[in-house]
Amino acid sequence: ECSGKNNYLGQGKKYNTMFWCGPKDCVSPLHYDPLDNLFLHFVGRKSFILYPPMLENKNEDYYAGVNGQQYNTCPIDVEKGTEKVYKQYPLFKNVARKGQIGIVNPG
Repeated sequence: ECSGKNNYLGQGKKYNTMFWCGPKDCVSPLHYDPLDNLFLHFVGRKSFILYPPMLENKNEDYYAGVNGQQYNTCPIDVEKGTEKVYKQYPLFKNVARKGQIGIVNPG
């Protein structure tokens, strides 16, 4: 445990904060992060699609943890095209339109 009133990131726990560093053209599958995040952007362009927080009883809408995926990762390829995704994953319609796109450009 980390003590002190100013331990917001990681909720005061030593192992609740992670550092990820990716190479050029790195792509992450659609997932949610159970821990706090601080995003640092050094080079290139990064795009995000942010969806509402996943509630425990709504994981089925995201298909999280199915098809051998980790509990916080889903098999949906959001770049595949809306109709193809909805046909294969019909419950995703419940959350897909609530997503927000964010892009971080160089400079």
